[in-house]
Amino acid sequence: VIPNGVDIARFTAPQDTSALSALRTQWGVSQEDILVVTASRLVLKNGTDDLIRALTFLPKNYKLIIAGDGDDRDKLRVLTQQKQLTERVVFLGGLSHEKLPSVLKACDIFCRPSLSEGLGISFLEAMAVGLPIIGTPVGGIPDFLQDGETGVFCQPRDPESIAKAVLRIQNVPGLRDTLIVRGSALVSESYNWENIAEDIGKMIRSI
Repeated sequence: VIPNGVDIARFTAPQDTSALSALRTQWGVSQEDILVVTASRLVLKNGTDDLIRALTFLPKNYKLIIAGDGDDRDKLRVLTQQKQLTERVVFLGGLSHEKLPSVLKACDIFCRPSLSEGLGISFLEAMAVGLPIIGTPVGGIPDFLQDGETGVFCQPRDPESIAKAVLRIQNVPGLRDTLIVRGSALVSESYNWENIAEDIGKMIRSI
């Protein structure tokens, strides 16, 4: 099996800290807030509604940045209002791929509580940037997410489980650093487009 890959150079390029701080200010969050970010199409399978509900189990300084657009956008905005979370959820809309690394880097944790998933390139991009990740044990996610090693698992359709995973990353001593170091190393070694292109070339030459 030869997987898809990540543009390592784009997602590991240094980011200007003042520009990242300016992004947070633009979003209306403080430098002390803990930002959970998700990047995906806003459709049922990506579990964004569960991620919004998870905020009700987290302290008020935990906020959610949603990058992406889709059919469920209006439903998710209504849910945010119903849960009285409008000051804790930021909808960025669709983003160009060029802007995504800085958006990810300005946040603290990446989470997509998928109901189903193929490989999950967004997880790998977040790992390359240097974010700890949270995902569900579905589809291709267990291929790269080892719980407590390269990420943390939550359960599908379980907002409280998502919140517990977030707090685990924040509160367990040394876990955040372990996830960042091992996640970055895994992406660099196994999901670098240069290495994947070489593997594809070998396969084609062998046919």
